[in-house]
Amino acid sequence: MNIEVEIKAILRDPKTIRKTLLERGGHSVSTRRMIDTYYNKLDETTYRQDWHLRIRVIQGHADGRLEFHLPQGDIHAQEYELNISDVETMDDILQHLGYKPAVIVDKTRETWKLDDFTIALDHIDHLGDFIEVELMNVEVELGRARITTFLGDIGIPPEDHRVDLHYYTMVPPVTT
Repeated sequence: MNIEVEIKAILRDPKTIRKTLLERGGHSVSTRRMIDTYYNKLDETTYRQDWHLRIRVIQGHADGRLEFHLPQGDIHAQEYELNISDVETMDDILQHLGYKPAVIVDKTRETWKLDDFTIALDHIDHLGDFIEVELMNVEVELGRARITTFLGDIGIPPEDHRVDLHYYTMVPPVTT
């Protein structure tokens, strides 16, 4: 179990942010497409926001990952993750246990590292561009303050910081 503190923000100029990250000593780690399928109980009509159960599939990888996030406030969560070798069977198991796909988030994520920050430049299909800055295993208020300062330092204005931003709340639900 890991504790993460993160803040997402609207990303208005990805090219400038990439240049800024390079100038500050950051380096690009990877670029990959991820498809996240979030699950809900069959009897729920809206996606739950007090916990997150999803299967993540990364393009080019045979395996997937089952993830359960239990939020512990606005910007941090307990995370449980399990690699799965058969995504279709895991989906079947979840559906037989009473879960159904509720939301699918299709994103291209460019991951950067700078000091102890992990920075994700995300393009979300049908939504646009966002930045997510994360610190792992830090005290929540300290992490929040450090990330807020970092975002300001790289040119993301405070009005674009979105502590409450979750992609799964912004994309349309799965229709059956």
